[in-house]
Amino acid sequence: MRLKINEKKENLNECVKKNGAITLIALVITIVILLILVGVSIKLIISGEIIKKAQKTVVAYEENEAREKLEIVLANLKIDKQVDKNYNKEEYLEEKLESQGIIVIEDTAIVDGWSFGINKEELKIEASLGKNIQENYTNHSLIGKISSVNYSKYQKIEISGKIDDEVESKEYNTNIVVYNKDLVLDGINNVPGAKLENNKYEFGNEQTDVATEDKEANNMVILKVNGNLTINENVTLTTCKSEEGYGGPKGLLIYCKGILTNKGTISMTRTRS
Repeated sequence: MRLKINEKKENLNECVKKNGAITLIALVITIVILLILVGVSIKLIISGEIIKKAQKTVVAYEENEAREKLEIVLANLKIDKQVDKNYNKEEYLEEKLESQGIIVIEDTAIVDGWSFGINKEELKIEASLGKNIQENYTNHSLIGKISSVNYSKYQKIEISGKIDDEVESKEYNTNIVVYNKDLVLDGINNVPGAKLENNKYEFGNEQTDVATEDKEANNMVILKVNGNLTINENVTLTTCKSEEGYGGPKGLLIYCKGILTNKGTISMTRTRS
């Protein structure tokens, strides 16, 4: 009986030794695998791969958010096109997009810094153009701001920039007169937004843009032509004037996206004459 008990004890001890050895080997293998994984993770972190992947995920999310925002606005415009009698391809479309914080430059819509090619006729997105490369240009220059305006209006334009490492802002009150086609000043035909008198086209509003006895002129008159601008011989392009002799607008800026042919005269300021 004692012999059998001793045999059982010996068998149990051998089993414990074997199992203990197996468990120890498994533990060692687990530790090695964990160390390898930690080493790989550290390598990825050091090389910046994890950070890069996280950044790509954030970028993709932001672009998708901007795209969805534009798609919703365009979908609503499709409804407006069918039911709103005031709908038209230029002013209505640009005004609605702008009211939603969307900048439109020709066939490109800029939403939260992301650019998309759009079909204005079918009101759909045709291409994703990536992060807006004109963002700084659009936000920090007067010309950049004007480039996104496609219908006539009064607008307060604020731009900012660094001077001696300090950010400073400048504000312009503007009366923007826009032509979405070629403009020919021939001294014969009247054009919207200007007064024709003695071969002189006076742009601006003599009630709101000129100086008075009590205050200086506040508005800059901006002529934007989304096409070619031609000034015929003996014709003058200038600004409106104060009939009381207090001077014209704060200035005149001409933005021509096509070819400017000047056979006449451009006068950038206007006083009574």
